[in-house]
Amino acid sequence: MNIGKFALTADYFAGELEIILNFIVDCFQILKEKEKNIANDEEIIRNLLYARYLTNSSIKKQLDFTSGRFCAEPATIDKDTLKETGYLDLKVCLANHFNDDDIFFIIECKRLDGGNTLNREYVREGINRFITSQYPSHLSVNAMIGFCVTACDLDGLVTAPNGINYHINKWISPLTVQSLESYHWIDYFTSTYSSRHKISSSISETFSLYHVILDFSEVVT
Repeated sequence: MNIGKFALTADYFAGELEIILNFIVDCFQILKEKEKNIANDEEIIRNLLYARYLTNSSIKKQLDFTSGRFCAEPATIDKDTLKETGYLDLKVCLANHFNDDDIFFIIECKRLDGGNTLNREYVREGINRFITSQYPSHLSVNAMIGFCVTACDLDGLVTAPNGINYHINKWISPLTVQSLESYHWIDYFTSTYSSRHKISSSISETFSLYHVILDFSEVVT
């Protein structure tokens, strides 16, 4: 049965996104056992995760994942201008809502290495794309994945003096309700966070972002 999004609660969609992100973390754990010498390239890392794991029927069956369908690099198109406004790293359509084109999650992927430059890009070229509605938030919740490509303190990526929260405060503080805070819903995995922001064109409208940091440092060259 297809239930319209307005009949469902924010908690429902947050719960669905948590299931999807849990599946991504499970796929990452399998990936780490199988892959070596991955190129230190955001697109290659994303495509590897997507093509060999997230859309692998055997793995989905093994992990009993039936919640959604992943697409990589689909375009977002402005319905008025008919121009492309951006390309999504990952788009996830919910299995129970394939007939509703507005029910999907966006997952933006960014590399992180503990350095100032990539932390800044995570905010200015990642979080900010949701704030400006370059990436829509139809369900008021989406996610970001940080590919950590250098061995470092994962919490420090968020809390260090030049970390993600520093750049949130520097660049998008007026449009941020809550910077990244630890939020754990996966028992065996703790590098997970949540934040909340305002839509720049309608500051009374807010949305949430889940953040998952995956440590690729041992398998990236």
